[in-house]
Amino acid sequence: MTKKLVAFVCAPYTAVDQFDRETNIVVARMMAANLWKRGWAVICPQSNSAHFDDVTEGEDFYEGYEEILRRCDAISVSVNWKESKGCRQEVALARALGLHFIGGLPGKEDA
Repeated sequence: MTKKLVAFVCAPYTAVDQFDRETNIVVARMMAANLWKRGWAVICPQSNSAHFDDVTEGEDFYEGYEEILRRCDAISVSVNWKESKGCRQEVALARALGLHFIGGLPGKEDA
């Protein structure tokens, strides 16, 4: 069995209202689905812990997903990643780790 490379979906989660948050989740899931179709194993934080607001503090999620990112081979960023503090932190960490940046949507194969 060939070892699968692991990609991390980097897209905003929080938003000004519930509709925009749900939109963010849908976009991240679309990115994840596209990456799975292209042969990656994918971690999508927006799917993994959506609506877990009452489970723990937000900072715990940031720290946990940064740890998961350290174990990934690549990161895929959404077009609006700069709007999110968490995404900016994840991109900075991915750059520091030397991770490969890949496009997450059709037509955006490599960034």
